[in-house]
Amino acid sequence: MTNRKMNLDRPNLNSEQISARQNFDKVLSKHLLSKPPVWKNPWFWGPTGLASIGIALFFSVNYLNSQNETHDKTNTLAITDLPKDTECIHPPIEGEDVPFQTFEVNPNKNEEIILPSGTKIEIPKESLLPENKNESVEIEVREFPNKVSAFLAGIPMDYKKEDAFISAGMIEIRGKQNDQVVEINTEKPIEIDMMLTKNPAGFDFWSLNETTRDWTKYPVKYEMNHQKEESKLSLNNPVAIKKQIANIDDQMVALNQSKSEVQKPSTESFKIPNESHQKFDLDFNKKTYPELAKFENLVFEILPTSGYDKNFTKKTWSDVKLEKNKEVYEMIFTSNSEKMRLPVRPVLQGKELTEARKEFDAAINNFNETVAEIEKNKSVLQKQKEAYQKALMGDLAALNEKIVSNSDDKGTASFKLNQWGVYNCDKPSRYPAAMKNETFFVWESSSNSADFNQIFVFNLDKDLRFNYGDRAFHPISNFGFHANDELIIFGVERGGDFGICELKSGKSKNISSKIIFKKEENGESIKDVLNMLMNETVSV
Repeated sequence: MTNRKMNLDRPNLNSEQISARQNFDKVLSKHLLSKPPVWKNPWFWGPTGLASIGIALFFSVNYLNSQNETHDKTNTLAITDLPKDTECIHPPIEGEDVPFQTFEVNPNKNEEIILPSGTKIEIPKESLLPENKNESVEIEVREFPNKVSAFLAGIPMDYKKEDAFISAGMIEIRGKQNDQVVEINTEKPIEIDMMLTKNPAGFDFWSLNETTRDWTKYPVKYEMNHQKEESKLSLNNPVAIKKQIANIDDQMVALNQSKSEVQKPSTESFKIPNESHQKFDLDFNKKTYPELAKFENLVFEILPTSGYDKNFTKKTWSDVKLEKNKEVYEMIFTSNSEKMRLPVRPVLQGKELTEARKEFDAAINNFNETVAEIEKNKSVLQKQKEAYQKALMGDLAALNEKIVSNSDDKGTASFKLNQWGVYNCDKPSRYPAAMKNETFFVWESSSNSADFNQIFVFNLDKDLRFNYGDRAFHPISNFGFHANDELIIFGVERGGDFGICELKSGKSKNISSKIIFKKEENGESIKDVLNMLMNETVSV
């Protein structure tokens, strides 16, 4: 079983450092394959079959008491203040953060960015105040259309310690030049029309104070899509549309380049043998070949060449030694009458080989996921380009229809931006009361207690996330949930392991004092697991 490690205690970064470290070029970098591992303990190779990693993830809960433990929703929660230096935006899982989209704009021109969701960002001329006005500015944007994306990005969703936010749409936007934050001209603010995921009736609009973690109300104008028809007609501008098409072409080139740079893992790079090739155990000088010194009793596999005669093993050789020509190894066979050189490569065996095959399978899965994600992004861009091309030919209705369909008729939040940050259409909802009885969290596989320092309760019925433990306003002792609702409970243990418990609607009322968690064992990403459980998709 492979335990996933969590990055729980990284040094805190300020917002400028966070901004400087995020760019579009790194969108796919989290999927790139790691280098083949270095094994410390050598073992003899054996003719075992290629190991495969079974993919299975289960979630369960132990229903110990059928009594309905209802909660008094009027109880007051015991709130614990966070340290003043707590990092505001803290992705809870290393390697699973939501990437930014990056756009280059000219600070001396009126610019417009339209995101795949239909969100529109208008940047007036001289709105950006970079140090060098003759260089382009990078605009980094990411939207959070659901609970999974906001969770993976580490966006705090608590309000005034006793409430959690129900979101109808959220966006984060940053601007920089040469890794330096670019100021916004307050007299010429950026204008954003953000597509919403819910009807905004009853929702307020907020901005995140990244110093205090507080959400404060922010001026906004909500409009339904039919009210935006007149403004959409302004998109019928050949120059602007051609620029959008050119921008899409640039992104397509970047994706194709990224795809070409992703190398498919090979069995050779993981020192996995070919079953049909001959193999020899050879005693060689480890000082001459220090790169192989870490492997004891290495087996060398012969690489077939033209004219290669497998029957050479029936001959009598007086000497066999290993030579290296650049990166290629050769075995030199010598007798009184002839000399033969054969290319070889070192291969693994035994437990070492088993681990190598597991690493290889994981690398292949990673490679396939990377290629699939690139192709998915290319498909999205291609559809956008086709819509713009139709608009360029006069079929503006096709573009308008695309924007409306992407927003699912939920409307837009129009606001002016004079400071980079996170902006959210939200409605507060009260935290559930703490459990009346002490709650125990245990592992299903061993029944041992789970030493969780963070617990996240995703309430699917109320579309909310409640946080307990480290980096949260609520200690784990205040853990609670709304009975009868469908829940996904995600726990992070102090040692780095995590567990997931799934409670279907109506089942949570039977929980008395013990909740059982399953450990994820198949190498799937948390994003994929949570998306599957919540039927959500994290947009890239």
